[in-house]
Amino acid sequence: MNRQVLIVEDEKSLRSNLQRYLDAQGYGVTPAADGARARALLDAQVFDVLLTDLRLPDVTGLDLVEHVRRCSPSTVSLVMTAYGSLDTALQAFRHGAYDYIQKPFSLKELGLKLEKVVRLKDLFYENVQLRQALQEDLAPGEGLLGCSQAIAAVNDLVRKVAPARATVLITGESG
Repeated sequence: MNRQVLIVEDEKSLRSNLQRYLDAQGYGVTPAADGARARALLDAQVFDVLLTDLRLPDVTGLDLVEHVRRCSPSTVSLVMTAYGSLDTALQAFRHGAYDYIQKPFSLKELGLKLEKVVRLKDLFYENVQLRQALQEDLAPGEGLLGCSQAIAAVNDLVRKVAPARATVLITGESG
C-alpha cells in the first residue's frame, strides 16, 4: 500500500531532499512550505503521516500536530526540530506527536522512524478489523458457547440485564 506523507518544511532544499528520498522509498509525498498550505491539504485529504518542522513561518509544528489530532486522528505526526531538548520532545508528545527527530538527521534514521509508524498503523488497522469481526460474530448475550438449556437461560438473563447500568454477577457450576 502506498503510504501518504505530508512534509511541512519551510527550507526548500530540505523539503525537496526529503521528497525525493521518500518518493524513492515508495511513499506518496505531498510537500508544503508553511502551516496554511499544510492545513488546507490536511482538510482536503487524509495522510498516513504528517512530517512537520517545529518552526514554520506562520505557525508552529505543534499547532499542526494538534490540528491533526483533532481533525484526522488516524494520521501519525512526526516533528522535526533543530532545537531538540527534553522539553521540546515532551511538548511534542503532549500535543499528540508520535515521535520527533532532531536535525540534522540521516535519511536512514528518518526511514526507520517511518517504518515504525507504518507498522504501528498496520497493527492499529488490523486491531480495528479484528474487533469488528468479533462484534459481528458475537451478538450481545451470545458470547457463551453451548446448546444446553442452562446456557440458553444464562444468555436470556444476560440479554435482559444488559441495558441496565448495574453490575451483575452470574454464578453457577463450571462446565
